[in-house]
Amino acid sequence: MTNPAAIAGAAEWRRKVKTGEIEAPWVRKRREKKTQNEQGALIFGDYTERIKKAKEELAALEKHKAYAAKSIALTGASLLRHEEISAAAKPIEESSGVYFLVSCGEVVYVGQSIQVMNRVQEHRALKTFDSVAYIPCKPEMLNKLESLYIHILRPKTNGKMPDQSMNAPIKLMELFG
Repeated sequence: MTNPAAIAGAAEWRRKVKTGEIEAPWVRKRREKKTQNEQGALIFGDYTERIKKAKEELAALEKHKAYAAKSIALTGASLLRHEEISAAAKPIEESSGVYFLVSCGEVVYVGQSIQVMNRVQEHRALKTFDSVAYIPCKPEMLNKLESLYIHILRPKTNGKMPDQSMNAPIKLMELFG
């Protein structure tokens, strides 16, 4: 004989499973197993991706090593890696400083600029020089540093005042006052 309460309870249970109010044990086990498999695949996939990336980095380093050896043989200096160049790079707008135009080993002009390389390019059409050097300097110190170098080096293409003193932003007596 069947128990009517048991039948009603089973029917209620089936309705709740069907509507999603409760989860059947075998469905829960299937879902948990699927979740574990997906997590395992994610973890394994993550390691697979890491291994692939590490192999690519190793190949790039090996390639750089070969180029660096060739560079040393050709020039006596090793090549820098992209990361090393980027780390040492300075923004162009921060290139203020005092620059020196040099001809045949002699400083022929001392100047200053908040854009040193641009200013040096402007000099190419006006002055004769074969190399350039510059000292990075904060803009607020440019007049002092340039004046010191002009007074000390006395470059031949920097102008002179009527009294034959060097034409510099700050007179020597004012600097040492």
